[in-house]
Amino acid sequence: MKIQELENELNISRANIRFYEKEGLLNPKRKENGYRDYSDSDIAVLKKIIVYRKLGISVTDIKKIFNNELELQEAVSQSIKNLQKEIERLNGSIELCKEIQKENTDNKSFDEEHYWEEINNDEAKGNKFVDIFKDYMEFEKPMLHYISKHFLLIDYEKVKKKHGIWWLVFLVLAVSTVRGIAGMVLRNENFWYGFLYPFILFAIVSIIILPLFIFKDKHPKIVEIYSLILIALFALVFIGIALLIIYGIINTVFNL
Repeated sequence: MKIQELENELNISRANIRFYEKEGLLNPKRKENGYRDYSDSDIAVLKKIIVYRKLGISVTDIKKIFNNELELQEAVSQSIKNLQKEIERLNGSIELCKEIQKENTDNKSFDEEHYWEEINNDEAKGNKFVDIFKDYMEFEKPMLHYISKHFLLIDYEKVKKKHGIWWLVFLVLAVSTVRGIAGMVLRNENFWYGFLYPFILFAIVSIIILPLFIFKDKHPKIVEIYSLILIALFALVFIGIALLIIYGIINTVFNL
């Protein structure tokens, strides 16, 4: 079986499979053309790896299990302890949910000041609650993906899913490095100016299209009008660039 077929069948990224191969957990044979050929036994091993990882067993421990250096029962026991610690980490949220449930509180009678104080006091004592920073990241992700795909012409989400986060980091740095070198050679710019240019461009575009993501649910009409304005502005910019290029070509030809 080819790696693409394996990805689709087991719903796992190529980057994950390559990582397990690099760690020595999976060793598929190669065909004469150099491509990997995953046998039924390879698929069985990969399924076992996936199950173990979903149980919380580390790659290091899986390697030890495969090398008969660690018993599965011991690894499972350690995983239970680790998972229990994760549950305890969110104990504050669980206990407060139970309290609200016990008091049969609804949205109208919900005393936010009381629970606000209770959460702050519990956090001061070391109890943990759900990290709301993820909300911000969930808001940012679709916007950043939209910008990278339509303005920088790079589908970072696709790259990340197919090749992994480190390949994505390498791609970003490579693009910035090429821009920095190009600026030095073509315009005598400082390397760091060119290197940081894509990030600056990304930030500017993020600010410009931010209203699209803020008002898209509550004020769709505003978003529609704003979108038309942006399209018109970008069209004017591209037309202006095209006219400048044409002017430069004509000027060069006639000067010759």
